[in-house]
Amino acid sequence: MINLLPPQQKEEILEQQHLRLILILGIVFLSFFLSLFLVLFLVKGYISSDLETEKINTGERRKEIALIQDLEKEITEANVLLSNLSSFYEKNLDLTKVLERINTILPSGTYLTSYDLGFSEREKEETVNISLSGYCKDRDTLVKFKENLEGEESFTEVNFSTESWVKPSKFMVNFRLE
Repeated sequence: MINLLPPQQKEEILEQQHLRLILILGIVFLSFFLSLFLVLFLVKGYISSDLETEKINTGERRKEIALIQDLEKEITEANVLLSNLSSFYEKNLDLTKVLERINTILPSGTYLTSYDLGFSEREKEETVNISLSGYCKDRDTLVKFKENLEGEESFTEVNFSTESWVKPSKFMVNFRLE
């Protein structure tokens, strides 16, 4: 086909074609960037929701860890208690036998009002501390009781309180059971 249009109209048509091309390309780029913006916005929303979910999961895990640590602490305390009980029973300390021996060495006229049994560690070995208090009829009976206690091989470090010698009717004595 022969183009019989004057050159000025030819230029106008060419400019209009360039303008349409630029307009079409602008719309394509604009729609591309709009689509890219929407996709990035959706990705941001997805990542934000995942982040919130992980924060919640992390908080729950921390609570679980705290509960587990509390439980471990209780278990450790129980193990220590059981270990102490086990070592106590391994020693086979028969309190009734100890009290019977004390009763056999008590002179007549001497009465016990209280006793206290304690454990202490001495040179990496546990010892049993015994405290007795009671009444004696006179000082001679108290001296005999002291001699009887010191005469027992298993009773060591026999110590009477000074008040026991001042008022011999009441006495208080501490000693170790070996």
